[in-house]
Parts: sequence; C-alpha cells; structure tokens
Amino acid sequence: MRRILAILAGCSLLAVLLAAPRASAAPSCPRPGVCYSAGSFVPVNGNPVRVLDTRAGGGAVAPGHTVTAPIRSAGQGNQALIEVTVPGNAPNGSLSVYPSDTAWTGRVTMTLVRGGPIQQQLTVRLGADGGVTVRNNSAASVHLIVDVLGFYLAGTPTEAGTFAALDSRILDTRAGSPLAAGHMLTLSLPGHGGIPAGGASAVVLNIAVLSARADGLLGITDGDGSQATLHMRFVGSPTAPQTMQTERVVKLSSDGRLTIGQSSAGSVQLVIDLMGYFLPGTDLADGAYVAVSPQPIDRARGQLRLYQHRPVTEYPPVPAFETLAYNLVLSDDRPGEPAMLGMYDPESPWNGSVTVSSTPAGQTTELAVHAGTEDSVSLANLTAAQWTLLHGYLTGYYWMFHCVAC
Repeated sequence: MRRILAILAGCSLLAVLLAAPRASAAPSCPRPGVCYSAGSFVPVNGNPVRVLDTRAGGGAVAPGHTVTAPIRSAGQGNQALIEVTVPGNAPNGSLSVYPSDTAWTGRVTMTLVRGGPIQQQLTVRLGADGGVTVRNNSAASVHLIVDVLGFYLAGTPTEAGTFAALDSRILDTRAGSPLAAGHMLTLSLPGHGGIPAGGASAVVLNIAVLSARADGLLGITDGDGSQATLHMRFVGSPTAPQTMQTERVVKLSSDGRLTIGQSSAGSVQLVIDLMGYFLPGTDLADGAYVAVSPQPIDRARGQLRLYQHRPVTEYPPVPAFETLAYNLVLSDDRPGEPAMLGMYDPESPWNGSVTVSSTPAGQTTELAVHAGTEDSVSLANLTAAQWTLLHGYLTGYYWMFHCVAC
C-alpha cells in the first residue's frame, strides 16, 4: 500500500513539475524515473561497501602514522558519507580524517575512548585520487575499518535538500567563556560560516565537548524550540578532563538558530565545525535530505528489545513517498553493557558486519541506512547476550521520487 501511495503521489507531483520546470544543472539519471542533481545523496546499494580493513593486511596503524582509504572505489562523488571503526578495545586518543591530497593540519575528527569498539559516521571530502587519509593520533596502535555509505554528487547544488560542502569553524568557546552547567548559548547560522543569508534546512556539524569533569548530556534545539537531534552523551573526570567528539546532521528551523545546553555538574568547552549544509525549500530532488525532529522508529513499542538470531524489521515514519535512505540515531538503553548491531537493507544480502557498536562512554550512534523497496530497515543483535535494549530514532531521510508508468 505504501508503494502504491508513493507512485500515485509521485505521478501527481510529476505533472506539477512538468507544468513548471525547474532551472537546474543537468541531472544524472542512472535508471528510468530516478534522476540525481548536483549535491544529491546516492547511497551504495544494500550493505555499506568496505574499502579498508587493516586486520586483513598491512597491520595496525602505529601512533602518528596514517593509512589511505580508497573511498571512490565504491562509487562516484567528491564528497562521501563513510563509517570509521576502531574494532576491539580502542585506546584513549583520537583520529584525524582528511582528503588524501592534503597535509594534516592538526585538526581532530573523532575521539577514541578506552574499553571497546568505536564507530562514527563522517562526511568527508575526497582527495584528487578519490581517497581519504586516516591518522592515528593516539599513543597505541589501532586497527581501522572504513565503510562507504554513499556519495554526494559533484557540482554546484541548486535543488532543495541537496548538499553543499563547507569546512568552517562556527564556535570555539576556548576564545571566551566555557559553557556552564545548566546554561545555554545560541548560534544564528544564516550568513555565517559559509551558509547563505537564505539559510539551510539542516547542517552537518562536527561537535567536540572538551575539558569535561563530569558526565553529562549535550542538547540542541532549533529556533522554534524543537529538539534538533538526539542528545549527545559525554563522560568526564575531575582529575583527568575528558573529550568527546561526534558528527551529527542537525535540523534547523526557518530562522536558522540553534540553542545548545549541557547538563553536567561542571563547565565544558565546545568546538563546533560546520562540514556542510542542505539547501532549504520544498521542491525536492532525488537524493534530497529532509530533516525531522527525532521520532522513534518503532512508535508501537518505543524501546527495541533485540534477541539473538532474530532480526527485527522496522518501517520508520515518513510521508507516503519512497525513501532512498534513512538517517537514524541509536541510543543504547544500557550504556554499561556492550551493544553490537547489524543495521542493513533487508532486501540485500547481509555481509554479517557490525554497523553499530555502543561506545564505553555510551555515545549514541548516527548512521545513514539504505532503505529497502518497502521503506524498511533491519536490525540484528550481534552480542553474546541473549537480548539487548535500545532506542532507535529517525532524524531525517533522503527522498526519492520514482514514478512508474505515469
């Protein structure tokens, strides 16, 4: 029924589009009825494509050393959405991920917390050879896995919901006062950091919480007071202040403001880098991103209980159009216990790989997942435990207009 509604609604929309054609760059049409414009997201089909696994050869990456991941071997585009994993017991430290044809600037991309595997979704610009360099900034050797989730097509984006890449720092409280417990700060993004005065529908932020002396949550709301993304957990220590860093796709309201607050017992420093934004508007192209306030992917049960050897298929709540991919955030309900999950398109052969791992710090995991033709995704419990508990949230989706026999 969902697919029938999608086709009927799509056909009506097609008539409107034909009556009032849009001015845009020539689209890429890989198959009849599906056309992508510059800045559109094109996911890899089914499972993420693994392009690097140092366990299979080459050995662990030593402290201060680098390895190159051939991202473009999995598809076409100058910007990619990837997942970087440090398997096993990660050390304390950090990684830097940057285009393979550039030198390391000293910037950190993701943090490592001792005691378990670390995974993170990242939006990256590719080097001229189609790769990215991953540098191990920790004091111990680490194995690295890089999976490709999809690509943003090259060119100048003009369509609503398409992605425009940036790389600018929009907040660094170290230049002023830290964010105190229970306090809030507001950022107005239109006209700043490379975002045009006309604003954006959503932004991709790399967020670092520095000098945390107590555990807490970082919360972000947009200008109309709606939750812009799921809360981010961070850990702290009074004797050894901690750092937590993650990338998130964050929804904006029409005024483009974000309000940030934190709930720990002490002050923290914040550094936020803007990695890109999605163009505002409602006249969506294939592969356009639609941001939503976090919604449980299972409204009936809310909390997901996943048993071993019994994958669960979910249908995240979206309008009656076909969905190309979902942007999901998973929150472990028992952060003191490990959660290892496989999240995948149920209609594609699953390769059995771990796509979500809870971190020792209990950080939530964001991931873009290719949707099946019935707009579904599957989750499998890969832990040694008989079952595990978590909450899954939809924070956005990539739209697909696919009209058949209109």
